[in-house]
Amino acid sequence: MHRKHRFASLTNRCCSICATLSNIEGYLIDVESVKKLSKMSNVYQTYLFSLYQMRFEELTSLINDIKFKRLDTRIVEWLDNQPSSMIVTTHEQLATKLGSSRVVVSRLLKELEDKSVVVLHRGKIERL
Repeated sequence: MHRKHRFASLTNRCCSICATLSNIEGYLIDVESVKKLSKMSNVYQTYLFSLYQMRFEELTSLINDIKFKRLDTRIVEWLDNQPSSMIVTTHEQLATKLGSSRVVVSRLLKELEDKSVVVLHRGKIERL
């Protein structure tokens, strides 16, 4: 059973959604505590910077893909990199991952379906 959790900041509009296979417990740490922790602990500060670095690398890769690759090529590459031929994702989620709009991704997925590259299902994409 998947559990969906929505995390949103009170100070900005950024929001993340994650799904878990089982119940989880965790803590949300306020900004002031994070600032204090990073000043007190070099290990925590290193951890934070490693998270920033990973996110920055993902963003740089996305910008390069947007700049130099066609979206249909990026969709096919993303589908090919998934571990299963039946991929559980929505057009909206895929568009977010690829930095595009749902409408454009849906149109391109339909074209790929017409070319027998994929079969579209509700909430799933089957790679052929």
